[in-house]
Amino acid sequence: MNANFDNLNLLTAWVPDSTTAVTEFITKALLNSAESSAPDIFLKLYFIDATNSFPISQFQETIPICDENNHIYENIRITTCLDLNELLININKMTQLIAINRFKKQQKSDNSAKQSIKDQQGICRSGILVFINGIEIMFRNSQIKSSNEKSHYLLREAMLKLRVMANQYTPSEEETSLKTVLQFPVTEVFASTSKDLSQNKKNGKRMKNKQHIKGNTVGEYICKFYVDQIVS
Repeated sequence: MNANFDNLNLLTAWVPDSTTAVTEFITKALLNSAESSAPDIFLKLYFIDATNSFPISQFQETIPICDENNHIYENIRITTCLDLNELLININKMTQLIAINRFKKQQKSDNSAKQSIKDQQGICRSGILVFINGIEIMFRNSQIKSSNEKSHYLLREAMLKLRVMANQYTPSEEETSLKTVLQFPVTEVFASTSKDLSQNKKNGKRMKNKQHIKGNTVGEYICKFYVDQIVS
């Protein structure tokens, strides 16, 4: 998948073919920002996971822990959520933190009124990449703890909050852009038939038409009603 933050849709469902693909995407997305002498965007990663799957060893091989890379590691937040209630709590905390940071940046911009408009935009421009893996596991764990109706309610709330956040902090914003990538196993998104997956690969590894997705799984449901793009 293209690791250029500006080219991502607001909500993307991704079916990676390996853990290596996830590592490459995350590292490239962060390095695209960090390695530029005058980056267009300063990227912060929120990695929310149900299975403790962040590829730490592979990530450190590509981006070693050293003083030169401290600023990259400082912009990574890794959180484990076992159910949808925990996911909602973390999304709410993230929303509050983003709002506080946005207010502080606005104050900084107001106090720097004598600077050129270009300089002010350089100070304020930032990107937030929310990467969620295992939301289908969170859903199943929620079903164990509470009713099926409550689990569906929590799922809808989580997806609506992510959509509202993405719409609020759009790419046209000078201050903050927020985009979400949801990782799914192939059985969650292409549960109907193997023919769908085969046809999808023939179409440039992108499935733009969601009409044939039945919504029988959590992944299919999210892809059918919430995401802007499905990438495999």
